[in-house]
Amino acid sequence: QGITAKLADGVLNINVPKCTNTSNATQVAID
Repeated sequence: QGITAKLADGVLNINVPKCTNTSNATQVAID
């Protein structure tokens, strides 16, 4: 499907499904 992110109690949980057909890179930065 896609990337899902959940923010709870100051913790960001990120779920990135495996995809072998992508050359894109996903970066998540938290300041």
